[in-house]
Amino acid sequence: MFDIQASFVRDVILGHVTLPDVEIMDQDIEQWKEREKKLEHGNGKSEFYYQINYMQDLLTQCHSPPQFDINRVILGVEELVKHKIDNVFTYRDHTFASIVTGKKEFHGNINKSWLNNFADAKEEFFSTITLANDNTVDDEEPDIKDVIQ
Repeated sequence: MFDIQASFVRDVILGHVTLPDVEIMDQDIEQWKEREKKLEHGNGKSEFYYQINYMQDLLTQCHSPPQFDINRVILGVEELVKHKIDNVFTYRDHTFASIVTGKKEFHGNINKSWLNNFADAKEEFFSTITLANDNTVDDEEPDIKDVIQ
């Protein structure tokens, strides 16, 4: 969402997009607020689709929007929400496909759950990773390309 917002602002600054009159912008804001009030709260899905609709609205207004497949975003977040509903404590332990490539590039395991991983230095974090070939990443300055293969 932030990339799309940044693209929209960039296009306004560069003069590719002209903002409407304040009254029209205020009407649009009120419409978005009314839509938000009607959301079914609690499962994360309605809030997510509200954000997707907002992103799609901005994308239609961008002169040169970021290039990615919004449907991949939808699929990824739907999967995330499912994991969150299944277990709020472990949903962050799952890996997801890239919205750019559509592939899961990481071929390994992070040996501590998100909830129990207090690594605050990259060396400590990388020491919790085991690659698919069972080599633990423990270099002082690991190359992220080697870790994520």
